[in-house]
Amino acid sequence: MNKGFERQLGHSKLKAVAQFKQLERKLEKYRQLCEKYNHFMNEYIAMNHMKPAVETNSLECYLPHHGVLKFESNSTKLQAVFNASEKKSTGFSLKDLMECGSKLQRDILELLLSWRAYKYVYKANCEKMYLMIKVQEDVQQLHKIMWRNEQGAMQDFQSCTVTYGMKAAPYLALRTMQQSASDDADVYPIATEILKKRLYVDDLIYGSNKIEKAKQAQRKLIDILRESGFNLRKRSSNEPRLLKDLSNDQINVSTVNFNNCSSSSTKALGLRWHLSCDIFTFDNKIENTQKPDTKRSILSNISKLFDALCWLSPSTIKAKLLFQRLWSEHKEWDQSLSPDIQHEWSKLKEELMNISKIKIPRWVSNTQSSVHGYADASEKAYATEVYIKTYKEDKEPRINLIAAKTKLAPQKKRITFKNILKKIDRLHTNINVF
Repeated sequence: MNKGFERQLGHSKLKAVAQFKQLERKLEKYRQLCEKYNHFMNEYIAMNHMKPAVETNSLECYLPHHGVLKFESNSTKLQAVFNASEKKSTGFSLKDLMECGSKLQRDILELLLSWRAYKYVYKANCEKMYLMIKVQEDVQQLHKIMWRNEQGAMQDFQSCTVTYGMKAAPYLALRTMQQSASDDADVYPIATEILKKRLYVDDLIYGSNKIEKAKQAQRKLIDILRESGFNLRKRSSNEPRLLKDLSNDQINVSTVNFNNCSSSSTKALGLRWHLSCDIFTFDNKIENTQKPDTKRSILSNISKLFDALCWLSPSTIKAKLLFQRLWSEHKEWDQSLSPDIQHEWSKLKEELMNISKIKIPRWVSNTQSSVHGYADASEKAYATEVYIKTYKEDKEPRINLIAAKTKLAPQKKRITFKNILKKIDRLHTNINVF
């Protein structure tokens, strides 16, 4: 917590009670949602993630909560989210008063690039990672929640574990995981290294160019996490032998059909990973509606394009330039587009609707290879890209795009060619460090 947060915490119970009653009225209208919500919260209590509040003289803070449906999840369909951003009587939220901790999360670009170098790979999820980590009693007083007990009476509860929505939650979870790995480094050196370098939030991605080494690492990971109270689940792999000895509750069952490339897929660091053919594709999330397009709808569609390695740059840079034009024309958020911009966006949207057809090999062998970088610039934008050229005996060399970066040129100040070269060089360096 920030220094002096006690003076800024304020009162929050009355507001939390009012919001809880409002939530109940909403749930009464949707029976199925109500059942899922009750199931989630009752399980929360049964697993000791939440307990009746203990009366102390410590500072307290109440968190309102609401449900979020997860349509793509293979397990939990609804999750209660505790809102630490809710302003208290002082005008500050609990989130405002928290420290976020130092950056422990490795860059997603680095994780994806290193993952592509392995022939045999797997992905797994650390089940309920946040909820496996308990917090001190005085901290629990800052995570109070309104809920009804078994008799139906409204009661104060307190969250006993790292709570979703807290600014410090990612740091606390990763710091705990890394400490747990360090404590067992002498017994599980390989697993310790993987946990420190191959974890993205609660998803673990790793691999090896030798099947036996990959299987050994997988066994050690299961053991080291089990000893710390964590469970690896939803395991997926491009190699059936890595899943052979696992039970169904340890496997992402929807991905085990290796005879059908389209059906055996899962999400991996924001990309669609097809296991049997070992390729990446993109999910098409562009809205194709009959409603008039506006600046708001264009921004909404652009923001849905997750492309960490900038493989879609030829299209996304055009979308960014179009939005830059909209901004310079001072269009209101819900104002109709001019005919020329509407025509340009319609063409671009049609292009973006086809991104699901793009297929990119996940594995890029680097045993005999060379890396090539290119850069280009104009008055509107500049970009750099890195390719890998792989050589095989008696075969044509294979070229794959590794990563790219694009930037829009600043509009407000004139940029010289010399400055553009400096910016390109910086972009190029940032990619090559990985």
